[in-house]
Amino acid sequence: MSMIEWSDELSIGIDYIDEQHKQLMAIINELQLAVEYDKGPDFVYPIIEHLYNYANTHFSDEEELLRMHNYPDLIDHRQEHLAFISKIDELKNRYETDREGLTIHLRNFLLGWLYNHIKSEDQAYRHFLDRKGVLPHSHKESGQDS
Repeated sequence: MSMIEWSDELSIGIDYIDEQHKQLMAIINELQLAVEYDKGPDFVYPIIEHLYNYANTHFSDEEELLRMHNYPDLIDHRQEHLAFISKIDELKNRYETDREGLTIHLRNFLLGWLYNHIKSEDQAYRHFLDRKGVLPHSHKESGQDS
């Protein structure tokens, strides 16, 4: 099973948000390995719980940043976050009854959702914040603002 990896093209240019994205990727990778190697509920459930809690913290931080800067698509962005949290709840319920299906679900949804969300939705707010002059100047100079 492939793992999700950080790349500079995913950078938002705000260190604490980038670090949180990296941590979310690490937790999802840990969960994926635990499920793939059938580590069992005592090992898997705490990882799912950690993902749930960390995602909520990250989404709250990210939404506060966007609220502070009057991001016009905040409501839609928040809906994406709520959908992700809902899927984590689904994972908890699905794990006991469909472990093989959960492995496929991890690959198809969690990994894809996080990567695509950062690459698309989060990059949209990065461009918005960059135009407002919120991002560190070095990020713009790195050529990532095209």
